[in-house]
Amino acid sequence: MKPYQNSIVSAIWASVLFLLTAGDLFAQEKHRVRVSLSFITEMPNKSNVALQARFRGEEGFEPASGLTFDIFNVHLNDSLVAVGSKTTDNMGKAMFDLPDLNTQFRDSLGSFTYRVIHQEHVSYQPVERDISFKRSQLDAYLVEEAGISQLKATLTDLHSGESVAGRPLEVGVQRLFGLLKIGGDFHLTDDSGSVLVPIENDIPGLHGNLMLEARLMDDDDFGTVHSRVEAPIGVPIVDTSTFDQRTMWSPPSKTPIFWLTVPNLLIIAVWGTIVFLIVNLYKISKINNKES
Repeated sequence: MKPYQNSIVSAIWASVLFLLTAGDLFAQEKHRVRVSLSFITEMPNKSNVALQARFRGEEGFEPASGLTFDIFNVHLNDSLVAVGSKTTDNMGKAMFDLPDLNTQFRDSLGSFTYRVIHQEHVSYQPVERDISFKRSQLDAYLVEEAGISQLKATLTDLHSGESVAGRPLEVGVQRLFGLLKIGGDFHLTDDSGSVLVPIENDIPGLHGNLMLEARLMDDDDFGTVHSRVEAPIGVPIVDTSTFDQRTMWSPPSKTPIFWLTVPNLLIIAVWGTIVFLIVNLYKISKINNKES
């Protein structure tokens, strides 16, 4: 074989080895996605699976945004039935709305299993994760006893129909930035699956209405369950906000009439004066041309 032919063969082999090595390097650069799932129920019949996707970056764990996940209901023999798909937002979060769980498969113990799958991505490795949970019923309602308003909440396992004892329920009043807890951080359900929490009579509410909430947080069996009830037991307050009125601090669509009309009239007056001067200058120039 001639020397120049040896050089060509060597160059070809070097190129092949480089491409194979570069492929391995690119594959190694893909991030491993860490996915956490949680089941959320809002009574009476709204169910969701919340997803959080992250990866380890240069500054610690960072949100994995723009990833599309498919969610499946897992049946017998690990067969999958598609439920829907969602793409993570800039915080790496996605929320899957589940169909009526009465139409979904569950095992003999009453557990539902869902699987989320993300296929291969240019920047992230494929990933799949399962979540299993049971359905529960959390009833919350207001009761009066000796002139004291109390919130009663009862937790029931829907599969067995039995009350669930010894679970921590948080009770509070809905506020703009979260739940204002009442009577401590949590209350354990008794043998009947219930808690009874007195409501203070000095909590302010718009027109005296309070949105009371009982919730079970991140339970191993039932996930997170919310139940709300509105009650007219608060100290009445009146909404004095002028946000929707025509004030200086209102949105642009609510600009005061004065500031809409006066500046526009001034602009019209200025431009009118300019147009008047231009017209008169034009007339003067025509007169001068005729005389000359």
